[in-house]
Amino acid sequence: MKIVTAAQMQLLDQRASSEYGIPSILLMENAARGLVDKIEVDFGPLANLDIVILAGRGNNGGDGLAAARHLRMRGAKVVVHLLSEVERVSGDARISLDIWRATEGVLFVHQGTSLRHLNHDLMHSDLVIDALLGTGLSKPVSGLYADAVTMINQSGCKIISIDIPSGI
Repeated sequence: MKIVTAAQMQLLDQRASSEYGIPSILLMENAARGLVDKIEVDFGPLANLDIVILAGRGNNGGDGLAAARHLRMRGAKVVVHLLSEVERVSGDARISLDIWRATEGVLFVHQGTSLRHLNHDLMHSDLVIDALLGTGLSKPVSGLYADAVTMINQSGCKIISIDIPSGI
């Protein structure tokens, strides 16, 4: 395994698109499938596994939304909690969000200060996927995101973070 910095990862993503012509949405799909493959290796068959995904509005959230589809296709029960107004999600993340919504995936949209339903879903989940904030974070986590990170950490659930645990 090769570990890279946030800046190196961004450069690798840019090079994959510019030098090799790989569309960024395909990179997102490949990341999502790789994550789901790893979860299946670590947790066994995904059928009937209850999974909560916390998604932010950026590409990290888009990775989580894409993973949600692949998990559901393999039989997992998936609930996505989006910590952003739908209108603020853009780019490839918006494409993944629109696909999730079009396929009637379960989605709770959290705005302002409300994390209604999240605690209930965390108490009934086998696994939590942290897709809130990725390598682009450059300031301390605050507000709704900080509250969600606290809830995740206090839930006692097994947690998998995409890219990096939110808030690190």
